[in-house]
Amino acid sequence: MALQDVLDAEESLSPDEKEALMKMTEDIFMNHLVDACRGQKKAPPPRGRVKMDEGLYITATVDEYSNYMDDWTLRLRGTVAKQDGEILNPCTPVVEAKLQRMERRKKKRKAAMIE
Repeated sequence: MALQDVLDAEESLSPDEKEALMKMTEDIFMNHLVDACRGQKKAPPPRGRVKMDEGLYITATVDEYSNYMDDWTLRLRGTVAKQDGEILNPCTPVVEAKLQRMERRKKKRKAAMIE
């Protein structure tokens, strides 16, 4: 049956029959919702906002960058540096940063030679 046929058949029903049909339709719909929800995984608990009051935080947008081997030059705009909730750079939103790759080196101790 097409939807139009169903609607035409519903028009010919008495008000009590329409109410019974609506109740049955609601029950079917609610059962489908319950079945769909049972198959779903539980949503993760909502995470609160991360406090940014402690420590040093720097947020910025990279405007342009260049790199050569292990050196990077970044031009950052909209830079905000905060330490313990206080803005450190209110007058300098544009910052140029130069980064260089460093490798950790262990100091080797030579054993004393005994003669």
